Amino acid sequence: MVRGKFEGPVIREQGQTRLQATFVNGDKVGDWSEPGSTRTLASTPQKQSTETAEMQPTEEPVVERPSPSPSPTPSPVPPTLFPTPSPSPTATPSSSPTQSRRLSSSPTPTPAPSRSPSPSSPSPTAIPRGPDSKDRMIAEFKEQTESVLAQVRDATANFREIDRIDAVLNLPAPVSASVASLANRARDFRTKLGYEIAFHESKIETETVDALTVVDQVARSIAEENAPAARMTLLNFLKRYPEPPGDNQKPLWRYLTSALSLCNRLKNEAGTHLERAQSLGSAGKKSEALREYREIYRIYPNPVTAKEIRQLEGQPR
Repeated sequence: MVRGKFEGPVIREQGQTRLQATFVNGDKVGDWSEPGSTRTLASTPQKQSTETAEMQPTEEPVVERPSPSPSPTPSPVPPTLFPTPSPSPTATPSSSPTQSRRLSSSPTPTPAPSRSPSPSSPSPTAIPRGPDSKDRMIAEFKEQTESVLAQVRDATANFREIDRIDAVLNLPAPVSASVASLANRARDFRTKLGYEIAFHESKIETETVDALTVVDQVARSIAEENAPAARMTLLNFLKRYPEPPGDNQKPLWRYLTSALSLCNRLKNEAGTHLERAQSLGSAGKKSEALREYREIYRIYPNPVTAKEIRQLEGQPR
């Protein structure tokens, strides 16, 4: 090949057939024929032209390229369109399919796993230091409890003991709202820290909040003329917390204890009138029975007695 063009004889192999043609300046000047033979492959011009067209290379000719280093033998070697396979193995090692599979199946290096945080790293669930820290939450809870306790103390005349049911008055609206806000704060406090931790760290404040809530609930029940509900609220609380948690809470506990004692006494007194009212009702003395029920309601107001009074008032006497 000279300057990228075939020059001289060119041998082409196709299967078991070897064909040779002569090229001058890249153009074929003769027909393809077996090496050493002068006859043409086609017997007719039409077949010759067809076979010649079929034998024309459809791909870029593969020729031997000169090595980068000068060859020690200056004798030229005619280029071939397809290299002739040699019966004996060549000296150049070729990679076998097994080697290719081994190379292609080599394990791909996987990225190294990211390092996990060391045990000494701070836990993401740890309570942060700052406005929401445990110590700050406890301090604010205690401060709010003391503030509301003082408000209720003023509203009840320093937790003066109760001897008459009409002495139990509703707390002022702002004070009642403060008690409700403190109760919500206590629930949130227990949720964040856990009930056991909150109770251990703020036992006095936790019991105080419950006691202040009872004061507000009892006053509401009395105002709604439901003395039995007020009595049950007091009874359940004092069963759970029979003693005050500290000296500062003693007046509050005496106030609640006196309210429960009053409710118990009025309940017993109302019980005597209830027996008379039921006896008179059985005897058909509706007017006398109604009078007893009204006395019961005055002493110990409750929804059941109010219903009895309405029924008797609607009946002819």
